[in-house]
Amino acid sequence: MRLEQHASVACTAILGDRSEAGILLNPLDDRLRPTGARWIPMIPFTIFRPATAKDWEIRISPAALATMSGERSAALPVETGGYLYGAWDPHRRVITIVHASSLPPGSVATENRLELGGAGGTLAERRLTRLTRGRTYLCGTWHSHPNGSADMSGRDYRALTEHAEKDAPELRPTLMVIVADGDIQAHVRLP
Repeated sequence: MRLEQHASVACTAILGDRSEAGILLNPLDDRLRPTGARWIPMIPFTIFRPATAKDWEIRISPAALATMSGERSAALPVETGGYLYGAWDPHRRVITIVHASSLPPGSVATENRLELGGAGGTLAERRLTRLTRGRTYLCGTWHSHPNGSADMSGRDYRALTEHAEKDAPELRPTLMVIVADGDIQAHVRLP
């Protein structure tokens, strides 16, 4: 009965007509009774529709976008990049990114080339995995273009294809986000 009370409050609030992004908190007391739900507004995620998969939605948190833009600016005139963490829902065709890593150890970056070191190599990535208890997944990569647009280069296209071949056996989408001056694009390959 108590869980039903909790669920009825949570479901009503979650499924209600909300125009703003946010988090619903519905804490329970020591007898597992709801103590009152609170809606905490949040800055909405930015939504991208990749040209390569227009029926998919890529949702990126403001913090992840700020990390990518800040890392790009700090690294100029060389490229930089990292890994993207979040989750994906193949039924809804949504990839949600909540964290963008900084340049991982072992990376090689020049003005026109980037080879990322292994995923999970930064302190922030390890901390994220620990805090989310493994419920946040590696969803893709991001990198910068110091000059020009966020369109995929030939090298980007080949890298996306290579990663897609590795992701296909696990039926995972392959995501690459490119950050340029005033331009961010999400590119997806589906299995």
